[in-house]
Amino acid sequence: MPVSNVMVNEPGRYGGPKLRDGLIVAFFKQAPFDEWASDVLQVFELFEQTIPAGSLAHILVGANASRDWPYSARTRARALAQFDPSKAAQRRISSVEGWGPQPVNADYHFDMWGGADAQAIDGNGATNYVHFRFPTAFCGENGDLLASFARNVAELLPFDSGYASPALHWSTEGELLSTRTVVPGIALRHPGFDVHDHSSVRYELGRRCIGPRWLTFLGHELLETLGGVGALETALGENAVVEAFDRGVQIRISTPPNPGDVNTGDNLPELHALAKLLEPVTHFAEGSKLFPSEGDAFERWQQRFLDEWRS
Repeated sequence: MPVSNVMVNEPGRYGGPKLRDGLIVAFFKQAPFDEWASDVLQVFELFEQTIPAGSLAHILVGANASRDWPYSARTRARALAQFDPSKAAQRRISSVEGWGPQPVNADYHFDMWGGADAQAIDGNGATNYVHFRFPTAFCGENGDLLASFARNVAELLPFDSGYASPALHWSTEGELLSTRTVVPGIALRHPGFDVHDHSSVRYELGRRCIGPRWLTFLGHELLETLGGVGALETALGENAVVEAFDRGVQIRISTPPNPGDVNTGDNLPELHALAKLLEPVTHFAEGSKLFPSEGDAFERWQQRFLDEWRS
């Protein structure tokens, strides 16, 4: 079954689209990064093994890096040092970003940010994240390729929450002003698209989740808060498949991943049911650099699966 016929390719000024459709897998964990670093290394290597050979062409290493470099054995070795727990314990921030084969808004993208500030204490919003971006074609039949990769990551990586979803991928900070003029219309029409800004949300998320996505992962703390696997299964019924495993629970929407289209009545009802369930543990941000600061477009987008429950 085709996953999506929604193609987004907004021309940009820097040799690639300023906004494009794709897929994303992301996980979050609140802990000093040195406690998470070796696990993140494992999933980085999994990503390298999963994507076509030669797909990573550019890499940015360290939070203060001013430019990217060609991906090579030498620059890869520099990146691996960011995953060394003993070295991470001496740094305030550890960061690696790799992408390719295109130089801008590439098909494949790895991004990791780990901070010494991500202490697992009540009231602390700071957390660590790792995410992986793919072209839409990576999804596979009914989303099976995407789901398999995300689950393999979840088996290797301790997490508080995570997800996999169709997504809108943006290019660079230099194009944000023009990008945010087109994001709201696309994101509100196609509510299944994730619009990600993890470098900002990592300061606020804490041990919560960002809300319903096609594939949602919850760690044991959030699962317990929501009443356990049985409560999830009862609340979701045929809308999703709930599967417990060692690190928590995976919730997979019963239909293939697609962005939906409210103009044709495809408003993804399964995600509405999940949004109601997740609301007590969902983080709602005050704003996003991908949406204009004027008006209520971002609030409407965050609430897009909850409105009918409040009407």
